[in-house]
Amino acid sequence: MKLIILVKVLILFWVNILLLSCGGGIVPQEQAKIFLTLLQNNNIDKCAEMVYVYQINMQKIKTQPQFKQNELLTNNLNEVKDKFLNEHATTSIVYLFRFPCQWQILETKQMTQESSGINFSTPVTFFRVFAVLKYNSMAESPASVPLLFKEGGFSYKIKEIILHCDFEKNTGLYLGWGLEQHTPW
Repeated sequence: MKLIILVKVLILFWVNILLLSCGGGIVPQEQAKIFLTLLQNNNIDKCAEMVYVYQINMQKIKTQPQFKQNELLTNNLNEVKDKFLNEHATTSIVYLFRFPCQWQILETKQMTQESSGINFSTPVTFFRVFAVLKYNSMAESPASVPLLFKEGGFSYKIKEIILHCDFEKNTGLYLGWGLEQHTPW
């Protein structure tokens, strides 16, 4: 079963590579399918490689002397996993996939948001992919606290959750995620 899923992920990955090399551009739903499948299979290292910050840091690392690169590569992977894909944080997207679930992409929208620096503001365009996750049972579903509420709030199990994942427009790399709505058991 795991082998079949791995083969599907690899096929989706290569389809994306072929589309990019043919000038087809980024297909946000395909990027999201790959990313969500990797999350579901707990392949966090491959997910990290799809993170925008990881790839930006990789470009910087390539300019460093060879003898420094191995340590820098390991540090980059660990930092990205800690910040974006922390397996131990209940506020991470990885937490949602620690439980058996089925997911489905609902919709994709191109979004523009203002990004500001010290003395400038510039619009940033990205794709937002909305997906629903449905959990098999109450016993095997995430708790609402601290995922949805701060400590001390009333906790209950989540039956279904709608989230969004943002992907950079030009590269299709993962930027982050957020919760949209949820249904308790």
